[in-house]
Amino acid sequence: MKKRIIVSLIIVSIIIVSIISLIIGFGMGKISEKANQQVKISQAQEEIDLLKSQLETVYPPLQEEVYSIDGTVTEVGDKFLVMEAQIRVSQFPLPEGKDYERRNIKVNVIEETEIFQTEIVAPKVSEEMPLEPFEKVLLSFEDIKTGDYIMVNSEENIKGKKEITAKEIQIVEGGIHLPY
Repeated sequence: MKKRIIVSLIIVSIIIVSIISLIIGFGMGKISEKANQQVKISQAQEEIDLLKSQLETVYPPLQEEVYSIDGTVTEVGDKFLVMEAQIRVSQFPLPEGKDYERRNIKVNVIEETEIFQTEIVAPKVSEEMPLEPFEKVLLSFEDIKTGDYIMVNSEENIKGKKEITAKEIQIVEGGIHLPY
């Protein structure tokens, strides 16, 4: 009878040790698997960062601050105008031009706002080519008409704003588009 109890205790001890060993082995395996996953995640993040930096050389990120905008005048009011601007909304090209959005922006014109147009300076026959080939021709607010293509500079960050105050307004002949 004592032999049976001893044999039973040995069997129970072996079973308990086996269960504990399995639990410890399972736990160690999970810890090892988690460490491997962390290494893989870290490697994947490094790859993503590398690819992102390579893409940014071709597609620079959107500007955090914007101080100038251009577009077409759609309305001229009393000391303000409304312009339709094409705003870049995606760092990457999207199908059907969805990386740009058209927005109407109200431009307030104050007394200090400089309104001008640039003209090419033609050198006189006896003179050398001027250092600055363009000259500002000052205009008045009344010279701005619906349909004019303008570039507006502001002293404040205008990114995302629907109403801005102009420091300078340049009327552009031919309407070159420079989206922000």
